[in-house]
Amino acid sequence: MADYKDIDEYLVEDCQGKIKDKTWLLGLLGSVVYTPTGEKVSGGFRYFDNCLGLLLERFERLDLRGIMELPFALDDDGDPDTSDIVLDLHYTKSGSMVAMQVGQFRNSQRVSVTPTRFLEGPDAAACLAQVLELDQSN
Repeated sequence: MADYKDIDEYLVEDCQGKIKDKTWLLGLLGSVVYTPTGEKVSGGFRYFDNCLGLLLERFERLDLRGIMELPFALDDDGDPDTSDIVLDLHYTKSGSMVAMQVGQFRNSQRVSVTPTRFLEGPDAAACLAQVLELDQSN
């Protein structure tokens, strides 16, 4: 399985200036901004339980409904938990941009196992509700 550039690096380095990292004061009071709209980019994630192959298949097709049907990582009380499989999510609150990437923890290090999917405009807006539903950091 190939390793890909981390989603955070991809957004700042490869998006033709559409993402600006406005981190200052040692990262304490900074933000990442989607420059076409001037909006702050929010970051989130969803951890999954033992389904990397299925997640990769559905991610490839950008089948967010199918991804939402996969087993989430849950603790003994049924609350969201962590695992070694994560879907990283970055988005603007208006849905003007959405970026996603599948990662896996190997020996306690996060490794990107898919390229970043970067959506803008109507494509991003169409999937924002599902992205917000997936984001367990909310």
